[in-house]
Amino acid sequence: KSVDFVKESDFWLDLNSIMKLGVPQDNLVIFLVDDIVFKDKFSLRDKQFLMLQKYNEVVSLSLRLWNGITSCYATGVKNTIPSFSKGCAWNWRNDSLKNNDWGYPMSVDGNVFRYDSMKSFLEAVSFKSPNTLEAMMHQIAVASKAIPTVMLCYPGGSKLLNVPANRVQNTHNNRFENGLFDQKMMNDKFLTGEQIAISPFRTIKNDTVHFPVEYVFEKIGA
Repeated sequence: KSVDFVKESDFWLDLNSIMKLGVPQDNLVIFLVDDIVFKDKFSLRDKQFLMLQKYNEVVSLSLRLWNGITSCYATGVKNTIPSFSKGCAWNWRNDSLKNNDWGYPMSVDGNVFRYDSMKSFLEAVSFKSPNTLEAMMHQIAVASKAIPTVMLCYPGGSKLLNVPANRVQNTHNNRFENGLFDQKMMNDKFLTGEQIAISPFRTIKNDTVHFPVEYVFEKIGA
């Protein structure tokens, strides 16, 4: 009941129009993609959210990272886990984190940002899709010393998973589990009254932010 669906016409205009609707109560904004599953609870009163709101040296809070993320699914290489301060903070600019999920602060895949800083950022860059938005934001973050150096996450487990079951865009050749669950099959499941069962995700301790899972389906409302 608290969600307003906006049909896309021009991604840049649509997103900036939404950002101009007003400052959210907690001055926060999160970007999500269609293959995300939330697997654990969190609160805006958690330490991580309060630190993001309080400290200007923090650029983002990642809900997809935790200290067990040891591999990068997208590139197929091992991740270097950073050294943490305050139990959940690290410097994403550390040279050992280049080309690494831990050195990627501008993800639109479950990162939380302060609304005021993101609003001015979005107005200043050009993009046509979520993929080009993320690429542009990361490029600017790496090049600009004005972008804060600290990221945050939750220890002990990620709050969400990105399940790379399929790919619904043709501008970026992102890795995915080709043939696992195509869009038509999933749409047909939904139209016949089935949905992805969320309960199997609760106990997953994922070692990558993109984590292949073989979906289990259940009747809607089960």
